[in-house]
Amino acid sequence: GRLCEVGMLALEAMAGELPPGLPAIGASPDGLMTWPDGSVEVVEVKCRSPFRSVGGGQMQILHHAASQSLQAHHVPQLQLHMLCAGPACTSALVVLLTATRGASLLRLPRDDAYIDDMLRWAALFNTRHVQAGLPPPMNWWRGEEGHEELLRATRRVAESAQVVAVVEERELQRSPLRGAFFCDG
Repeated sequence: GRLCEVGMLALEAMAGELPPGLPAIGASPDGLMTWPDGSVEVVEVKCRSPFRSVGGGQMQILHHAASQSLQAHHVPQLQLHMLCAGPACTSALVVLLTATRGASLLRLPRDDAYIDDMLRWAALFNTRHVQAGLPPPMNWWRGEEGHEELLRATRRVAESAQVVAVVEERELQRSPLRGAFFCDG
């Protein structure tokens, strides 16, 4: 395959019919992997912070192992990346990178039913609040028909991600200039 960096992918350049009320929208994945058969995967790198506050302005480094599951809050972004990359894009390659303990590579399949529902919610928010000039109340979606189903679907989609590879820290290319995490001596 061939990996290339991309800029903004505008939805209107790739999608057909959009829900009424949807604003101009796009996505900027970290890269696109194009395979010899013509299929495309978006590439997204997620870096977990190794720092934890221990109080009094002090920080501590935690050496987290690379996660082998996708957090649900990443799902909308990744599905939008796939939509904006076009119909040939059927999945996302997600690199879950740690600061000190390697990385995991996951593949998340595209879910067009989820994407349709996600766009419907974005259009609803845009129509009710952005276009109307009305700030949303706290948790505006609570009690809305379909909200709980969207949350369950988001978790289901996250759970559909499969581990492709686990990369040990010693196998990662890191900067030779990498030094101490803290500058306080």
